[in-house]
Amino acid sequence: MRNIQMILLLMFTFVSINTYAGKPNPAKYNNKIVNKQHKIVKGFKEFFRTFEKGTKDKMHDEREELLALVNKSITEISAMSAFDGDSELKDGALTLLKFYKEGLEKEYPKMIELIANRDRSKEDHAKLEAYREELVKNEKIHDDKFEDVQVAFAKKHKLELI
Repeated sequence: MRNIQMILLLMFTFVSINTYAGKPNPAKYNNKIVNKQHKIVKGFKEFFRTFEKGTKDKMHDEREELLALVNKSITEISAMSAFDGDSELKDGALTLLKFYKEGLEKEYPKMIELIANRDRSKEDHAKLEAYREELVKNEKIHDDKFEDVQVAFAKKHKLELI
């Protein structure tokens, strides 16, 4: 009798572990993506600090490091499976990261050339401000879209965002 109870207890434990271990966790999925985004935002802050006193070479080096981080994150998120058949969060994150990548490849090199010239003309100041305004406007659009996707993911999968 004791052996049967022990066997039943072990079977119940095994079934319970398999049942819960196999269930996807929306919080872990969300956090895996968001942690990559936060790392990139931190990288942008470090990159922007070089604008104050950094040399042109230092600014380009920081941009290259940040671009490598963005590319690595794109690769890692692209390799992730959809969450329980839902790829909206993954797709939203990839759209945001590709926006970052495009800016780092196209706009920021032009901005660095202008920033590195500490004696720039009024015309160059105006160009720099136009780049900045366009990037800020587009980043807000992309950030808002990603936030909407994240909120929809949380509601759909009964996840409380903090």
